[in-house]
Amino acid sequence: MHFPHAARSLLAITGLLLLAGCPDSGKMPLEADAPLAERSGDTLVVRWTGGPRGVRIPIYAGPTPDEIDRSSPVGHLVDGRAEIDTLPFETRPYLELELPDGETVKLAERQLPLEGMDNFRDLGGYRTKDGRTTRWGRLYRSGQLSELSDDDVDYLGKLRVNLVCDFRSPAEREDQPDRLPTDDPPEVIQPEIYTPGVDPKELQSRIMSGDLEGLDLSEFLVEANRAFATQFADRYREMFDNLVEEENLPAVVHCTAGKDRAGMAAALVLLAVGVPEDTVMKDFLLTNHYTHDKIQKQLALIWVVSLFRSSPNEVRPLMGVEPRYLQAGLDAMRERDGSIDAYLRNTLGLTDEKRERLKDLLLEP
Repeated sequence: MHFPHAARSLLAITGLLLLAGCPDSGKMPLEADAPLAERSGDTLVVRWTGGPRGVRIPIYAGPTPDEIDRSSPVGHLVDGRAEIDTLPFETRPYLELELPDGETVKLAERQLPLEGMDNFRDLGGYRTKDGRTTRWGRLYRSGQLSELSDDDVDYLGKLRVNLVCDFRSPAEREDQPDRLPTDDPPEVIQPEIYTPGVDPKELQSRIMSGDLEGLDLSEFLVEANRAFATQFADRYREMFDNLVEEENLPAVVHCTAGKDRAGMAAALVLLAVGVPEDTVMKDFLLTNHYTHDKIQKQLALIWVVSLFRSSPNEVRPLMGVEPRYLQAGLDAMRERDGSIDAYLRNTLGLTDEKRERLKDLLLEP
């Protein structure tokens, strides 16, 4: 949800209201049952609680997943943790762990370090039901790219993104146009998903005025996800028609907050390449972790700007995600076609040939 500059400036005098008016369960560290890389300042921290113990696992790095320099490790994972302070290149780091049995595990940051978007995430590293893994650096999910800094735009250019799939409404795009690289810019497609009840601008107006009567925001997002799977299926079909073309990758799928329309897009792609449904749900829920601090600030701001008429507890369901949101969309797919696979094939046009092509493009060999 976007707020005008004058409203955002109120945060300078309402810091204490954040704690007084917004009950918060606290931000918990991410589980690291599988290898996990996260940025902490200028340090890249690798954690793996489920990894081998009592051995030093070398970590190699490279500027792309296919250009790992194995001549010298950049660090070692010891008892489930490594801190990497220096990398021999300026582009995004991709890592490779060499396990004692000779197996290797590729790894990268899931959340990319952008100043102007905290929910820009890589969909790599997820295991499929047949034992393959989604490739890092091929498909990203994000919120709007309108507040990227100049450095962010340069960073996006270094990712070599070839396609941006923008699910926002015309009004959203006009109000907050994306900032994209101008040198060799990506192609942009706009499979718009919006209705008068789904448009974030209309919701924002009601919330900021305190007009929440008759509006169940959590139920609203349940119904929105059902609509994504039914009323707006042709938009996701357009997305898939583009993602199965190799020249369009790497690609970014995004909406405004990067959690609902883009969340459904990410879920559909992961399901299409064989990622288990419980893993897909975990990816969907990661929005709550990566946007936690921003949500807390926005709830405090809404409380003040609405003159204390929009309760943080009432608004919170709209700001994050809950399992039942995505589940409503998945249930609608099954109701429509009998199974997720049938929905992908019959409603979204992912023939067996297209689906295999998508797997070849998005999965490790």
